[in-house]
Amino acid sequence: MDDATIRRYLSESRLIVLDIVNGGGARDSDDVARVWAERRTALTSAHARRLPRIAGQILWQLASLHWIERSDGAWVVTSLGLRARDLAFALV
Repeated sequence: MDDATIRRYLSESRLIVLDIVNGGGARDSDDVARVWAERRTALTSAHARRLPRIAGQILWQLASLHWIERSDGAWVVTSLGLRARDLAFALV
């Protein structure tokens, strides 16, 4: 996947989940949702209730892009995922 393709698939929510996974310990969408809610304290209650489903969808998307993979029961960022993070932070 070249840099232009990676940039096409970058989104704020994908980067949030990628960063959470990069932090380690994310076993499932509930773990990601918990950390996401801790980072974004201004979420409405309706949004907070939907976070596990949203996180699950984004985890599936990131795995399909080969930016994350399962290892020892947890999600980990792949080298391609690290490249995506680097490109995102270079845009800021």
